[in-house]
Amino acid sequence: HCPNCQLGKWYEPFNPQPLVFRRGMTRFSALQLDFMGPMDSFVRANQPACPGNNMYVLVMVDEGSRAVLSLLVPNTSALVVITSLLIWFQVYGVPSYVQLDGAGAHVSEELSIFARTWNFHLSIGIARRPQTQGLVEGVVRDLKCGLQTNATSNTALPWYISVMVSSFVHNQSSLMGTRLSPHNLAVGSDLDE
Repeated sequence: HCPNCQLGKWYEPFNPQPLVFRRGMTRFSALQLDFMGPMDSFVRANQPACPGNNMYVLVMVDEGSRAVLSLLVPNTSALVVITSLLIWFQVYGVPSYVQLDGAGAHVSEELSIFARTWNFHLSIGIARRPQTQGLVEGVVRDLKCGLQTNATSNTALPWYISVMVSSFVHNQSSLMGTRLSPHNLAVGSDLDE
């Protein structure tokens, strides 16, 4: 074994996860979740109302790929959290770990039963504390910056479209120090063709 180049070591022929931010982390194994809203301050009278009159955004971030899913929701109830997680499960599978802040809906018996039923660990942190869920707090900050920038324009998009566009931009933008985006990492299009 060459101590300089390490070519004598065994490696997998293809590592499907080129970016792992914590040792041993895999894609879709750890999820952070938080709410934005209510969005009353971004509603304009001359724009169409949000479908379903939703006034909150539930933001979910995968810790391994940094992929974001933003959903327009009517409130911050445990039922909304459960329904949103079921949408995530259909797309990316059931994570091993879900991190939420200590909001009332997150500390509910319904959510605890749901976590046990689906066999994932539910971790309750402290609201607005990056030590416990910094990724999702950072994404929420970025989405709010996008909303504020959009609101200054005379041709502003409705707030809910602005949030979806900002989420799309996040998922398509290269992660720092790499040519890969969260979308590339999530769907596996990181291979050279």
